[in-house]
Amino acid sequence: MQPIEFIRNTPPFDRLSGEEVHHVAGALKIVRYPAGVRILQQQGEPSHYLYVIREGAVRLERDGRPVMVMEEGELFGFPSMLGQRPPLFDVVTEETSLMYQIPEELFRRLLQNARFAEFFLQGLGERLRRTAVLEPRAAWGDITTPVRHLVRHKPIFVEADQSVAHAAQVMHEANISSVLVRADPPGIVTTRDLRSRVLAQARSPETPVCQVMSAPLKTLPADTPVYGAMLFLIQEHIHHLPLEADGQIVASSPTAICCATRSKTHSICSSA
Repeated sequence: MQPIEFIRNTPPFDRLSGEEVHHVAGALKIVRYPAGVRILQQQGEPSHYLYVIREGAVRLERDGRPVMVMEEGELFGFPSMLGQRPPLFDVVTEETSLMYQIPEELFRRLLQNARFAEFFLQGLGERLRRTAVLEPRAAWGDITTPVRHLVRHKPIFVEADQSVAHAAQVMHEANISSVLVRADPPGIVTTRDLRSRVLAQARSPETPVCQVMSAPLKTLPADTPVYGAMLFLIQEHIHHLPLEADGQIVASSPTAICCATRSKTHSICSSA
């Protein structure tokens, strides 16, 4: 089977358009490794490729202990690459293995395809769960820390009857990408909302924020660990997450937590 045929029939590449598959075909590198080669090193250089196993197998090790074996059709290298962090595991070939390497630049472009990106977000979520069990202070930092400890600013609200122009001005002055809305139930307005619900629909700058806000809010307790908040953002397909304590929203100024790419961050709105 030709490399491109193998790629086209391997998830998640089967979610790509014909043009995107063509770009993969033009960029992938074919590399053969003998048994016992350490492809990625724990705490070493971040991966610069998405690896697709074509033949053979690799072993994930932590501190010299085998954790799992990956075989034909499986992918590795993306958690390190997405987070721009050292690998959580050594990746060592179990036997002579043939790999396809997809360069980081192309991989990040392909993540603009939402269906393709979803596969890696789910995979990253599973890796975060595993990391939290194996080593909470691994390369992601202490992901068991309550997310409220990442916050440096108090909540920023606007009133439900204030204009979208006012909300935009508040966000600009505070250098934030969302504001909370005092309403029943409370809501949130983001810069994305302003683009898609105001500018794209040619609404007046005097439109009340209550007409374009998202409500009710999706929230988490402020004591949720960092990894739990990251997974919630992924699973709920949201980008801003207000936090609650004692029945009150204690959230506003977003703290970025990178879950996918450097150009796409999920933010947690919170307060100290």
